Amino acid sequence: MIDSLAFLKQHTLDLHRALEQVSFAQAIMAKEISLTQYAQLLRKNHLIYQQLEAPLNKQLQQMERPILQQFASQRFEDLEKDLATFPVYHTADLVVPPFSILNKTLDLAAYLGILYVLEGARLGGKVIVKALRENENLKALSQFNFYQQTDILIGHRWRNFRQIAQEQLQSTADLERAGQTARATFSYFKTIHQQNFAPPHQ
Repeated sequence: MIDSLAFLKQHTLDLHRALEQVSFAQAIMAKEISLTQYAQLLRKNHLIYQQLEAPLNKQLQQMERPILQQFASQRFEDLEKDLATFPVYHTADLVVPPFSILNKTLDLAAYLGILYVLEGARLGGKVIVKALRENENLKALSQFNFYQQTDILIGHRWRNFRQIAQEQLQSTADLERAGQTARATFSYFKTIHQQNFAPPHQ
């Protein structure tokens, strides 16, 4: 039996590493990210989820098979709560394209590729929030809504996703379609995160 998630991990490893290079991953885990950098990180994630979350949720709900409806997301709301603490950044100079892959007709395998990235990022939040809480630069913050995900059983959710992906992604064609959309999702995140903000409004 093919290990579907191992395939997706290997198939997207280069883009995953490239994204980490432009999204403060090293500074986060070293507990050195500054308050300004953290605000920029949140704002860029806000722009990403503003584009992809609502249309993806809608499409998951409309699927003939309800197998993926449990992975609908409300992380955009958590980002809005977190960003209420920070000044507003100018975003007019940022290029924020739509998450255009959702304009195509997708099948179950393609959606699993997208969710591999989103659910993997959610799982990673368990490690990230611990580093953020231990960062002296962020002591003024009491909540990390986007990463702490209160009331979400993250481990259970990931195990459910892993089981579904393992059951549904067994043919070469399905794995390739999932790999393509996973790479497209990582690329979309990287497109936003590698851009620079103008100074914030005071």
